[in-house]
Amino acid sequence: MAAKSKRKKSRKQTRKAAPEKTFLGEEIIIWATLAVSILLLISNFGLGGRAGAFVSSVLADIFGWVSYIVPFVLFGSITFVLSNMGNAAAYVKTAFGLILTVLVCTFFELINEEGGLIGNMTAGLLVPAVGVVGTYVVVIICMIICVVVITGKSALKGVKTHGTKAYSRAREDAVRRQETAAVKRAKKEEAKASEITGRKRRERHVAGVSLDTTLSKKSPEIKELQPAEETQPSKEPDFTPNSRKATALHPNSSKP
Repeated sequence: MAAKSKRKKSRKQTRKAAPEKTFLGEEIIIWATLAVSILLLISNFGLGGRAGAFVSSVLADIFGWVSYIVPFVLFGSITFVLSNMGNAAAYVKTAFGLILTVLVCTFFELINEEGGLIGNMTAGLLVPAVGVVGTYVVVIICMIICVVVITGKSALKGVKTHGTKAYSRAREDAVRRQETAAVKRAKKEEAKASEITGRKRRERHVAGVSLDTTLSKKSPEIKELQPAEETQPSKEPDFTPNSRKATALHPNSSKP
């Protein structure tokens, strides 16, 4: 029993030690790759001495202008693969990244013949087959495909979403215009209807004066207006109170 327990313990310890060893090995590879990438980068800018100048010339002959991004591609690819060990998608993306590097070399070779040996070889295969314009088309389309595979984002999805938004906005505008036209149409119909009713009312109106104004059925609240009776003018008296006083004061004034 003691021997079995010791074997189990030793197996557990070996299982724990294996991941630690692999992790340490991966970390060492990553640090070494970082050092090499930095040396390549400074060599491209003429800061690496004689060895750096030699390495820079070799990279320029192989990759052309792409030699300036080769250190980044090297470090990124190795780090990505080591961080995703056993993941098939990571391997596929790394492969497409390398293909994208070759396509960029070919593109620079087509533009100004600065694609290095790789670009020269690839363009030498494509140009006789599909021509210069066809090579541009093939290279650009393949570059887009590589970017889509690496990033995992569709290039046409954005176009589709923008197209859907534009279509929905156009549809909303059309609906809004229809509603506005319907409201205006309803207002015009109401105006026409009111005008027609006004005309009918004016046609039914009877002009003139009626002589028969007596009320047939009188309600207690309504009274019939009667014309006021004419009053005869009163005759003025032949004399006024002041006339007596005048005759008394002048008795002879009335005599001829």
